[in-house]
Amino acid sequence: MPYADHVELTAEDGTPAMYAAVLPIIDFPTEMEIPGEAEWLRTLSSITKLGEITTADGGTEFVDVPVFADASIRFQGMPRRVAMKAANEARRTAKEQRQSAAKHSAGEVSSEIEDAEIANEALVREIKNNGTSLVNHHSRLVVTAATKADLNDNCQAIIDHYADLGILVARGEDEQRDLWLEMLPGDILRVSDLGQVQTDVAFWGSFFWAGSKVGDSRGAISGFTTGTTASLFRSNVLGGGDRGDATTTFYGGRSGRGKSTALGLELISALLEGPSESWSTVIDGKGDLGGLVSVARLFNIPTNLVEITAEHSGAADLFRAVEPTAAPAAVQRQLAMLATDSAHMAIAASSTLRHATQELQDTEHPTTFNVIQRMCADEDTATRSFGRYLDDLAKSPLGKIVLGEPTGQAFLTDDPGLWLLQVPNLNLPPADSDPSKWDPMQRLSLALLQGITSYSLAISASKRLRPMRKGVAVPEVHLFLNAYGGTDFLDQIARMGRAFNTSLILDSQDCVSIASVPGLVEQLQGVRIFQLTSKAQQDAAAELLGMEPDASTRNLIRGLARTDNDETIRKGHALVRDWREQVATVQFDFPSAEVAEAMSTDPNATANRYDYDDAQISAEDTADTFQEVSA
Repeated sequence: MPYADHVELTAEDGTPAMYAAVLPIIDFPTEMEIPGEAEWLRTLSSITKLGEITTADGGTEFVDVPVFADASIRFQGMPRRVAMKAANEARRTAKEQRQSAAKHSAGEVSSEIEDAEIANEALVREIKNNGTSLVNHHSRLVVTAATKADLNDNCQAIIDHYADLGILVARGEDEQRDLWLEMLPGDILRVSDLGQVQTDVAFWGSFFWAGSKVGDSRGAISGFTTGTTASLFRSNVLGGGDRGDATTTFYGGRSGRGKSTALGLELISALLEGPSESWSTVIDGKGDLGGLVSVARLFNIPTNLVEITAEHSGAADLFRAVEPTAAPAAVQRQLAMLATDSAHMAIAASSTLRHATQELQDTEHPTTFNVIQRMCADEDTATRSFGRYLDDLAKSPLGKIVLGEPTGQAFLTDDPGLWLLQVPNLNLPPADSDPSKWDPMQRLSLALLQGITSYSLAISASKRLRPMRKGVAVPEVHLFLNAYGGTDFLDQIARMGRAFNTSLILDSQDCVSIASVPGLVEQLQGVRIFQLTSKAQQDAAAELLGMEPDASTRNLIRGLARTDNDETIRKGHALVRDWREQVATVQFDFPSAEVAEAMSTDPNATANRYDYDDAQISAEDTADTFQEVSA
């Protein structure tokens, strides 16, 4: 039902269902800077108005809320001959007006008339010499709302927004019927006297040209693209194996920019997507991801936080996690990482591998603990000394888990769901520290993370999990690369993930070290880059994204955490590369305030004070899985 300034759409029973108004654009400024604020179609997505909301305590708060509108544009390119005639006619008209004004206004001529004559004269030359063409377009903005009052507010917000840009938008008084009809498919231009003629550069430059398409066409949602063609960001970080693709996703960027939160959002979205059950484990080396368990419980995903303690002695032994032929070398690298001086390192590079190989050959169920005992009994004094040092580490609470004698008490189940693994009192070295200055507990902490990662991948290879989507999330992987044999380890687990059809999800502050591992880079099916500030890190991130490492890309990466308010940091904003090699900016976001609170990594967040059932996994429950992995 058309009215003077709007159209009312009714339901079948005749009651109003929606209100709409078609606003024609009736004037543009003489000159516009492209690209810039004059990209009037792009700015359509950034218009807001002051809205009133009710707070949790029943009060009222005024906030900026978005105003949504669509654009409908008819345009026609003018042939060169017609364009020159139109520009010349405009020049001639301006000239006649100038001459007339000079005769009747005491010789005073309006500057607008003079400017129009000069501009159109220059335009005629541009069309003739440089191939500039003209476009005649009829542009409308379509506004909708649930109530008449909201419609009026939305229309006014749009009119005011464009007025600030020098663009005149009108309400379309008394022409709403024709303006509405001409938008219908197959209809014609009905309001023909509001057209605008612009150069092709001004017309096309005002449009939104975007490389903003990224992610999957279907699937779970964890955010939205923030380019000029905003859309939902859909992805499944556990879906690489289904496509027969690589299975590793990398999150890189500065600390505190939202890497871990984005990882959690995508992982939980993937677990919820289906169509069948999935299995995943997150290795929480910092102890701040407990909110994942809270969110999983909120959506009825089977979950638990598992504290890995000394009672899980030998559970992360690499002989249990790595295939037999590769196990001795893996054990040798791990023990070499624990060496604190050159003498121990020399022994680790020789005697350790010999004892590990002998243990594999002589024992039905080889263990790292037995390798250490063999070293303690070695005839060589230096080897015995290193063995006793390792034996002391194996008696510590952390050392028992990776070096101690296995008791059969496993810490990870093969039940579908999300399992968060934490190690109390883990002492990881600082990200930018010198590996030669790491103390024994820092080295042991890294060795333990390696063992837990390898064991988690081994569990994912169990018969029960083979048909499922699976994922293992590993934080702070740049620390592995700083350690002895870390490059080989990361390359190994990336290939293990591909072989086991298990998605590997990596998190790091150091893109340079990741980009330096060709075998790992080749396994990346997805990349998420958050803000980085150094040129070296930005260039490495650009390489991982498949972008040109130039000044423009560096500025883009540096500005990811910036907002219009320089006093705040924009968290969760990233450049995303998907498995199709498409790249766009994405804002990872929460589906609700409840999820946002639960996933907070703030150490003071109440959501991180969770309760967990330390009896959820028992030796009896996991005996079959443990024996299968051992075999």
